[in-house]
Amino acid sequence: MFFVFGPNGQMFRGPAERLGQVAPVRRVQRPQALRTRSADVMAG
Repeated sequence: MFFVFGPNGQMFRGPAERLGQVAPVRRVQRPQALRTRSADVMAG
């Protein structure tokens, strides 16, 4: 299951096979991984 979020919230939720149907995903210019904030890690 993949989730794609844009500036206005969730754009896509589904399997990897359908990920290519999301137009912006086909033209990613600057991929960015999720980051963990150290405050979140320490709070857990």
